[in-house]
Amino acid sequence: MRKMKAIAAILLLTLGVTSASADLRTELKKTSNVTLRDARLLVRQPYGTENVKAAPDFWLYDGFRITGDIFFYKMIVKGLKRIESGTPEYYSKVKKWVHTIHPNGERGSYAIFTHKTVVIGMASVRATPDGLVAILLHEFQHCIKPNGSEGAACFAVDFYGEKLKLHPIARMWPRIWAKDKYNYTIKDWSKLEPK
Repeated sequence: MRKMKAIAAILLLTLGVTSASADLRTELKKTSNVTLRDARLLVRQPYGTENVKAAPDFWLYDGFRITGDIFFYKMIVKGLKRIESGTPEYYSKVKKWVHTIHPNGERGSYAIFTHKTVVIGMASVRATPDGLVAILLHEFQHCIKPNGSEGAACFAVDFYGEKLKLHPIARMWPRIWAKDKYNYTIKDWSKLEPK
């Protein structure tokens, strides 16, 4: 009986939102000052809510400009907080060299060091928390100009990943690639990495 009541309540709620949405479309045709994006948000607001604003073009977090939806923003902030708490010296370097973080849909992640920008693919955002932090470390390192090579980016994941206690699998391939594929060692890191 309880289950049937719950199903009936969900059905009524769904029908209510659908009919409210249809009424809203009719109202939209009459007025020109409400956009479809605002209208979608109006449907989700309590009855009588006025002055509804759409999502901002970007959010600011500790000097970083983060674009994308609220899910992307929250996941990136979690990653940034973890990097800040575990490796404050690296975080202060990153703040100097990276200003903007963008989502990249279902495509991969990359850095545009000339614009101090990192672009993160949604597959990386939806990965494990350790996986996201590893990707952030890698792409951030590309933006640190004196030492932004692919070897350095792979090495940074292992070097800072150890301090952040990332899962060994998140650090394994970057470590192997840094050493074997890019011939990048601690000597290169000591010589090139800015203090």
